[in-house]
Amino acid sequence: METLIYQTASGLARRIWQGELSSREVVAAHLAQIETHNPQINAVITLNAEAAMARAAAADEALAHGECWGVLHGVPITVKDAYDTAGLRTTYGLPETRKHVPDRNATAVQRLLSAGAILLGKTNLPLASFDWQCKNLNFGRTNNPWDLKRTVGGSSGGSAASLAAGFAALELGSDAAGSLRVPAHFCGVATLRPTEGRVSDFGAHRAPRYPRLLRHMATCGPMARSIGDLQLAMSVISGADRALFEMPPVVWNAPETRPKLARLRVAWAETLGGVPIDAETSRIFRAFLGRLEGAGCELVESSPAGIHEAFELWGQIQGHLMTATLPTALRFPLLRLPLRHMLLPYLFGRGPFARGLGQAVRLSNGPFYRALTERERLVALSERFFDEHQVFVCPVAPTAAFKHQRTGKALSIDGQMVAYGTAMGMYNCPSALAGNPIVAMPVGKTGEGLPVAVQIQARRWQDPVLLEIAADMERLIDTSFIPPLTAPTHQPKQHASAFAEERVS
Repeated sequence: METLIYQTASGLARRIWQGELSSREVVAAHLAQIETHNPQINAVITLNAEAAMARAAAADEALAHGECWGVLHGVPITVKDAYDTAGLRTTYGLPETRKHVPDRNATAVQRLLSAGAILLGKTNLPLASFDWQCKNLNFGRTNNPWDLKRTVGGSSGGSAASLAAGFAALELGSDAAGSLRVPAHFCGVATLRPTEGRVSDFGAHRAPRYPRLLRHMATCGPMARSIGDLQLAMSVISGADRALFEMPPVVWNAPETRPKLARLRVAWAETLGGVPIDAETSRIFRAFLGRLEGAGCELVESSPAGIHEAFELWGQIQGHLMTATLPTALRFPLLRLPLRHMLLPYLFGRGPFARGLGQAVRLSNGPFYRALTERERLVALSERFFDEHQVFVCPVAPTAAFKHQRTGKALSIDGQMVAYGTAMGMYNCPSALAGNPIVAMPVGKTGEGLPVAVQIQARRWQDPVLLEIAADMERLIDTSFIPPLTAPTHQPKQHASAFAEERVS
């Protein structure tokens, strides 16, 4: 039987349009992969099997009558459980919304469905999407398809695991501090953190009775197994949204002139803010730089200014937004002290990440708006950096996927202990504050067979150009990123299903 589960979304769509495949057989193959492997991985936490098969049948019927729904006609997808899905359970990783069922789709979800995609289910995330690991009280922990003892990253951890395991051809995640990039790195898939404001977040990360808090530095974006599929997804989900007045009407267009790697000016940094990377990550990163140099790129060792400032400022802004809904009692200064000096260091270690969040706990409105003003200055510095360099390349994290551990426990990087929040945040928070587009894509494997990615950043609003550059860089990589555990030739022991189906008709 032909393997369908690791083909690209664009390839599946083309073959369905041409009548080589039916949507029903494609969807059935992915559902079978979920049934076989999800009990061990726990990426899909709400399944939409019956409705997905019905929509696949409708997709095939439509094509038989000459009707095509769009560029994703009949293609199976999964979506992070932070996005509202009409009639399908959406929890946001919060215990109080475990049985919440929205009555409408988030804008990005609706655009994928309107383009013909078929929703197979929702994927796991940490509590309120705030961790670089993936576990919550509702559904437990998601395991890495490359090594079940290791984390998938967070917060879009279930999203990355779903793609890596062959459960879906395309995913929708989000990123405020590496939540797209870290899981992509740990699981060996690709993602784009779009320019802030490029993709509507209407219907995302907003549980009932909560105000819209993530107004700064958070982005919605696609995850896929190829850069081409990221381009396809962005052509569908980006653009102005009448539900959000502040979204600019920026049209997604392919660049008029395709950039070439030859003579491309590439800034690079192996470490950021003094946080080290381990030897294996360094080896793979240096090998990738060598491929770029061999392709004619001009490599310049340089990084944007103000990284330390941006890191702490990220914590101040994000922390202030997060604590805006604290109970009234915790808004008194004395009662905030345990949160600032005990809980935050316990969760994230003692470093600039926890320090910035701690400052935010006592930040009043005046200092908060001064922090936003300071952000404007640092964004301008970032823009000037890209006057001199077309892209900036650096690691996504200091190590490949680490073994499951308590959130906040320091990470060992070749024997050097680094605070949890510092180790993961330094490579991801300053760039989130800048708001520029960032691709993360796998470029190699460690000696233990774990994927390692790099992140490639460009000027704000240059997302289409960045993806063209990343597509050329992708062609320099000759490694397959299919986990042996879930590869089609592997026949694991059958397990009882560990996911739940909760559909409201």
